[in-house]
Amino acid sequence: MTGKDLRLKRMMGPADGRSFIVAADHPYMTGPAEGTYDLGETLTKVVTGGPDGILLSYGSARRLAHLFEGEGAPALIIRADWFSAPRIFNDFAPLHSIDKFLAVSAKEAFAAGAAAVLVYHLAGFTPEFEEKCWEQMRVLLRDCERLGLPLIVEPLIGNPSLDPEDKNALLLEACRVIEGLGASALKIPFVDDPGLEALTREIKIPVWVLGGEKVEESLAYELARNYLSLGARGIVFGRNVIQADDPGSTASRLRGIIHGSV
Repeated sequence: MTGKDLRLKRMMGPADGRSFIVAADHPYMTGPAEGTYDLGETLTKVVTGGPDGILLSYGSARRLAHLFEGEGAPALIIRADWFSAPRIFNDFAPLHSIDKFLAVSAKEAFAAGAAAVLVYHLAGFTPEFEEKCWEQMRVLLRDCERLGLPLIVEPLIGNPSLDPEDKNALLLEACRVIEGLGASALKIPFVDDPGLEALTREIKIPVWVLGGEKVEESLAYELARNYLSLGARGIVFGRNVIQADDPGSTASRLRGIIHGSV
């Protein structure tokens, strides 16, 4: 077993291989919001719920390193890239203005204690932009391999106006290439049940489904169960945890759903 395998397993339940990851990189990507004004306070509560990992920016990871100390602490995942526009495409973020660059090297993330790094891939935007995403991914993968650091990739749909069938096809195509290049896991947006079922049937690396917009707590639990039933190996929930009335309790409940105790 390689160092990369060992680090990936830190983000998985030992009995079931499933993962419950909390995303808390929102201030870095889209600015401060509920649950992130005092991120340290919020994540101190989240950690009591026992997530397998927490996704942070490099700066937050360094400031909050104490949350990842000791037995039973969550694994640290660091986002290594940055978009020059919000993830939600709209009239206030003209598509032609979007750019992407690597902001953190594999070596810097490793030195900060990361168990993995994560980057976006924007599929179906423009050929030039997609090639830039592929090239950055190849560079980071090469450096991660040298360090034994897993790379997690988050493919997004570059054309939100596509119908669900076309979105599923584009997402599956991107995931095939990402898996072929050597990524260790995927953090994917949910399109619909048939799409997720087809993707998890074909892709062999772990597929983790992101949580998206904040919803009622009961619906968040229902979504998590549904994703697992369709073959997902875990979830990456952000706002539905860090913006919950009781982040620790919500995290604990989601951990129970993921690992079969609820």
